[in-house]
Amino acid sequence: MASTEQIAKSLAELEHCPSDSMRQMLLKGLPHAFGGERHAYQLEYAKLLRKCLEQEQNHQLQAQEKCAGEATEINTQLEAGQAEAAAATECVQAARTIVEEKASALSLKQEAAKAEESRHSQTKAAKEAAVSDFHEQEQLKAEVDSVANGSLQMLINGGWEDNEACQDFVSVVYEYLTGMNCESPLLAALPKALGRRPDDRGMFDKIVLEEVVALIDAKVASVTSMVEQEKEKVEDSNATDLGAWAIWDIARDLEKAAVEAHDQAKQELKGKIAEQKTMDTKVAHTNSLLRKASSSKAITDLQVQEIELSLGELARLEELKDEEVAAEVPEPSPKKRKVDVADTEIEVQAVAVGA
Repeated sequence: MASTEQIAKSLAELEHCPSDSMRQMLLKGLPHAFGGERHAYQLEYAKLLRKCLEQEQNHQLQAQEKCAGEATEINTQLEAGQAEAAAATECVQAARTIVEEKASALSLKQEAAKAEESRHSQTKAAKEAAVSDFHEQEQLKAEVDSVANGSLQMLINGGWEDNEACQDFVSVVYEYLTGMNCESPLLAALPKALGRRPDDRGMFDKIVLEEVVALIDAKVASVTSMVEQEKEKVEDSNATDLGAWAIWDIARDLEKAAVEAHDQAKQELKGKIAEQKTMDTKVAHTNSLLRKASSSKAITDLQVQEIELSLGELARLEELKDEEVAAEVPEPSPKKRKVDVADTEIEVQAVAVGA
């Protein structure tokens, strides 16, 4: 006994049947259409059944081709997206490497700037010390110049007005020589020798005066030499400090440039990470589309296979003569039941509108 179950299943699942009434007519006529000598009605029924199945087959083949094309296109997009995502990942790794390199360079520049700052602090302190020593020597020179060109010169020339003024000039010279730790005999003879007018000085007074002048001149020469030496030290220390400051300033500029390069590298890394996330999201979305397309293709492949089986079964049934044919009308699928319910609701709404 031949079965029509496969054909009935395909009829129940037809997606492009002209109408539901035709579907029901084909299902109801199926058990009586084959076996024995067939009536003209049965032959016409078989033609109509084949036509419906072949139309459905054409539709499903087109759908199959469309699904296959969509799946192929999406798969191509996925491969391109995966390549872009891989490239984006490589860019992120490269950007991370650059950030690490810039961070290392920045650390070196910071250390160098700190070292140059310390060196400049030392040269600045040395310059200030040299300036202090120079000012000290200038003060000493001013003091000895004041004695040599002031009080001592007045005493040498005898240009004082009265005895009180003379004693003031002598006191200045005496105190200065005392500060120089001169010999006691000279200090003892100094007030009397310097306190006389040039014409009143004896041989001993002149000797004392010459010794005093020699000591003061030697002190002037010594202090003047020290002033010049300290002045050279100040100039040298100024030049050294200026050079240290310039080197430190360059080091700070390099540090600033390293900071900017590091910040820029971090911003670029941030952008590359954003691009990578975008690519990953795109790949994930394309993967989802590919799964849906593959699922649709699998369903369409199955439907094409089902129609082919039905057409094969129909061909076998048409060759039957005396064999009994058993037909079973399957329960509508959930999909078909939804369609029937929707059709019913449309009909009810149409009646309501007409009323």
